[in-house]
Amino acid sequence: MKISQKLIRRIFLILSLLFLGLTVRGCVILNLIYALTNYTKIIPPPYNDITNTAYNGNYHYYAADKGIIYRFNYESMSEWEIDYTVPGEPHLLDIDLTIIPTRQDFMLCVGVNGTIVKWNNSGWQVKNSTVNNKLNKIYTYYSSFSFQEEALIIGDEGTVLKSTDDGETWVKLNFPATCDLKDIGGNFDYVFVSGGPYCAYKTTDNGESWIQIPTGENPNAYGPNSFNTIHIYDDNVGYIGGPWGLMGKTTDGGINWEFFAAPDFEEINDLFFISPDSGAALGTNGIVRFTTDGGVTWFEDNSVTAFLNGETIKRIVPFGRNHGFVIGENGFDIFVAKDSTYLDSLTVVTNVEYEPEIVQDFQLLQNYPNPFNPSTIIEYSLPRYGFVTLKIYDMLGREIATLVNEEKSAGNYKFAFNAGDLASGIYYYQIKIGNEFVATNKMVLLR
Repeated sequence: MKISQKLIRRIFLILSLLFLGLTVRGCVILNLIYALTNYTKIIPPPYNDITNTAYNGNYHYYAADKGIIYRFNYESMSEWEIDYTVPGEPHLLDIDLTIIPTRQDFMLCVGVNGTIVKWNNSGWQVKNSTVNNKLNKIYTYYSSFSFQEEALIIGDEGTVLKSTDDGETWVKLNFPATCDLKDIGGNFDYVFVSGGPYCAYKTTDNGESWIQIPTGENPNAYGPNSFNTIHIYDDNVGYIGGPWGLMGKTTDGGINWEFFAAPDFEEINDLFFISPDSGAALGTNGIVRFTTDGGVTWFEDNSVTAFLNGETIKRIVPFGRNHGFVIGENGFDIFVAKDSTYLDSLTVVTNVEYEPEIVQDFQLLQNYPNPFNPSTIIEYSLPRYGFVTLKIYDMLGREIATLVNEEKSAGNYKFAFNAGDLASGIYYYQIKIGNEFVATNKMVLLR
């Protein structure tokens, strides 16, 4: 399969704008021009449809049609490998990696006919989902409600499955509607699901009960369709997208939602925000629209429109500042950018009415609660992009766990650390951000 240079430029341009463009700083919006001086082209093997990808630090894994899970090492540029083929060859729809400090990492993959497969150091194993419905999306997270790691899977006909043992066993939860659930997202305190027809719900107790989100003025005016995607930016701000540019936004953690329409869309397939107000909506037929005011106004970038030339993008999967994938329809084009540089040219637009909160300094805050048992929250801030490592040490300086080891964009972050397997005592957590910043704080585990 030969990929043209034109398509490479198209995909990398949209990656650049999503990763780097529309950056808000003070009263000035900088539209950075992203130049790839040494890109990597990945030519995928024959397949019908790749749906999502996950990265474990060594390999990228891909969920695909015919029950195939591919593996690829983009650093060594090794050949594509079939890592596993699910018995029965079901269409696979999502894949997700979970890293749990002090425990073994695991990966989940789901698909049609209730398919759930799990990977750990022992390899891939098929798990009993207890259902036969199509399973569309996986969400793993640390819950401040139960103080443990949990995993949720959503699917058609109101299917919600829950695991509290790293995906080994699954329980079907009661969901108040039979809508087809397509996307899921949230934070420590709440989880949202979206689907169709015009289905949106929130839970604050890990799926034990659900609150319906009102969808505003008659959404059926847009036609009988679904909310395809949900993007939760932080504790307060989140977006939901659907047909004909229909979007919802919350600024209070999902208590209230405002609904409006982004122009010219047939479907919004994915949303990607780099700040609470600056982001992009991706749709069918190459339609991409940008906002810098939280969805009040939307605009088109003619260069992006020209380069996409009608290609439909299903999903953007970022792994870092210059590393990510774009996934399109019909097995369309998966690429990764690496070894990239920036041009100095900038387009500057002045906006005197909007003054966003800016992270000024590197910070490592005191964990809370402290003392704690068994869980605590660690917060840190980055004024600019950097490679972050966050580790836990005991009093003798021995490394206990690595919580973060990846590229991060500027912003405020928090991490829930579960010390369930550790003994009472004094521990230290240390952050390193490239060669620019190192800080260490003390915390006390008291049982």
